[in-house]
Amino acid sequence: MNINKIPTIIIAGPTASGKTSFSIKLAKHINGEIINADAMQLYSGFEILKATPTKKEMNGINHHLFGSVDIKKKISVADWLKYAEEKIFEIHLKNKVPILVGGSGMYINSALNGISNIPKISHEIRSKVISICNQKGIDFVYETLKSSNKEIFKIQ
Repeated sequence: MNINKIPTIIIAGPTASGKTSFSIKLAKHINGEIINADAMQLYSGFEILKATPTKKEMNGINHHLFGSVDIKKKISVADWLKYAEEKIFEIHLKNKVPILVGGSGMYINSALNGISNIPKISHEIRSKVISICNQKGIDFVYETLKSSNKEIFKIQ
């Protein structure tokens, strides 16, 4: 089954805007489960400055991807999207409604629009570009790229 065909609700907004309370009420009403779409709430071991729902607030509703990644580990938007898509599929298989809740714009955007497939860059190429930047400066690199592809750098 194509993950993009699974009906999923997205609740987005800034911290302290009422997303948690609203999403829990909605999940109860429509038989849903909540998936975290907030970059900070993804991490465990980092409890300051995040409004992670308490067990009491969760009120029997399954919550996914909250505190699921160690603070020492790096997670990309692509990693989060993979985890979120897995959870969406699992929730759908239980005949429940997936609800993405959070305030991280890149996460929400990737859920809606996907992400670009960026190819791996070899260590050799990466080192060469860093060397050129160090020797000639970032302005040189920018101007070289700009002159080689005017369409991409077209000023509007």
